[in-house]
Amino acid sequence: MKLRTKLILYFTFVILLMSTFLAGFYILYITNYLTTDRQQALNSLAINTKNEIERVLTRGYDDVQFIANSHSFNVQTHLSGELLDSLNLIQETYGIYDDIVVLDLDGNVISSTTYSYHDQFGKKDWFKKARDGSVVVSNAHMILDKSLPVINYLAPIRSTDGNITAVVSIQYPLDHLWDITDKISTNKKLNIYLLNPFGMYIVHPDKKMIFSRANDDLPLSGFSSKDGVIEYETKDDRQMIGGYSKMFDSVDYMGEGWTVVVEESRDQYLAVIKNSYIILGLSSVILILLIILLYFKLNSWFIVPIDVLQKGINSVKEADFTTPVHLAGNDEMSELAKGIDQMRLAMKSFTHRLKGANSRINRLLTVRTQFINRIAHDLRTPLVPILTLLPLIERKITEKKQKEIMTIILNNVTYLNALISDTLSLSRMDSGKIKYSPEQIDVLDLLSSIIKSNEPVFKKSGTTVVMGIQKKIPSIYADRNSIIEVLENMITNALKYMASGGKISFSAETKKDSVLFCIKDSGIGIPKEDIQKVFEEFYRVDKSHHEKSSGLGLAICQRIIKQNNGEIWAESEGHNKGTSFFFTLPISVKSNRENS
Repeated sequence: MKLRTKLILYFTFVILLMSTFLAGFYILYITNYLTTDRQQALNSLAINTKNEIERVLTRGYDDVQFIANSHSFNVQTHLSGELLDSLNLIQETYGIYDDIVVLDLDGNVISSTTYSYHDQFGKKDWFKKARDGSVVVSNAHMILDKSLPVINYLAPIRSTDGNITAVVSIQYPLDHLWDITDKISTNKKLNIYLLNPFGMYIVHPDKKMIFSRANDDLPLSGFSSKDGVIEYETKDDRQMIGGYSKMFDSVDYMGEGWTVVVEESRDQYLAVIKNSYIILGLSSVILILLIILLYFKLNSWFIVPIDVLQKGINSVKEADFTTPVHLAGNDEMSELAKGIDQMRLAMKSFTHRLKGANSRINRLLTVRTQFINRIAHDLRTPLVPILTLLPLIERKITEKKQKEIMTIILNNVTYLNALISDTLSLSRMDSGKIKYSPEQIDVLDLLSSIIKSNEPVFKKSGTTVVMGIQKKIPSIYADRNSIIEVLENMITNALKYMASGGKISFSAETKKDSVLFCIKDSGIGIPKEDIQKVFEEFYRVDKSHHEKSSGLGLAICQRIIKQNNGEIWAESEGHNKGTSFFFTLPISVKSNRENS
């Protein structure tokens, strides 16, 4: 029997044994665990709901004692209206009771904040207990609104000598309890009920069921202990499971206690068990796949001489495609060796094609550069008449909205034209197509003409301009137009990143054989870690200004200064502390002779 056959039989036995064991254990454990866990969850939810309802209702028990003992009103003054004013003030202060009533010792209404009662409270057992000196919580009942159950909290009012003179009753509507149970049951597929001792619903998801009996749907006899879990079948044959908890152990409640029931269909947690079986099946499949993978791993270990294959694989890994991989025989390992050798040949061919592809990519990059230059030039041609006509059209538009749209169009076309111009300039510089014509330039005249040409822009932005030039400063030797382009670019950048009312300073002084220019602004500044990046292509200090800047201006400035045998750099102390741009240009030889 071949080793492969032995391994197949061995792993088949292992798979069947482990799958059977795990499936049996999982089914027994998970079924029992989920059933117990769900029952405990329902019981806990019933207890928590009970505690929340008791907390709300017990507050009324404390409130009525406080009201009765506060002596904030005098039942003898009701004829003057002062009693009713006091009751209204109390009701407004608490805000959750829909009526506050003061009763005499016969149960007649002395004063009421909301309802007009025609019957006497004196017939009620809970009133009699309050009149005898107890603080009492009534059973749930209807007063005037037949769709809304209420309970009353009653406490005796005593005179200063301790005698009971009247009874105060505060009425609490149970729709507040509906809000509590509705919030708890939201998105949980649960039903929450509150039953009085007579088996009638006080809280029910269907408000039409209030005060109807639950005998047909709930096994009331099953609520034997203080709390627990019961399983039952409804009249429409639905299998249910419910957790319950009884209320009111600590207050004098006439109804002898309510019961909270949290109900769920057994199909809900059976669905969870079903899902667990699906997970079991998927886990078993994954386990089988892992064992199969292990089988193939062991198969490769015991059937074949691994060292021969390892050498071949290492050769391929090290890109040595000249060493063939060969293994004698007709078994699986020899076929694998042939496959590795075919892979070696394929990779050798692929590497050759890859080198050719890299060569073609380099040629394409050159073509791309030429294409960008051409397309930028062609795009600029139609932009000239567009830029000429748009301002004329804008001036003729009178409607505000259309004028705003036209302004946006004009700004974006202007930005596109600038981007194309900068791209063309940068491309011509990189290709060496721009010819510079250096000449002797008077520094004072150069800076004065730049400032004067930008004077309208400075006035519009409220910018203060300061110029400080060394006396008898020599002329420079450079291409005038290109230096003007550098200065214009720096002024544009300063205005762009500076708030209205800012300041720009121009200065120039002699430094050995050069003139050092400085243009300083009071703008947003440049982070110190980014100072070295400002002359990179498409770099912007503030990304929010991307629509106003191509990100090429300073890169162009750097190339121009270098072409004019100078240096350029920037300095900034940080955020909102402004930026200073420096560049040097060589002094004219003629100017040097004149000065000497």
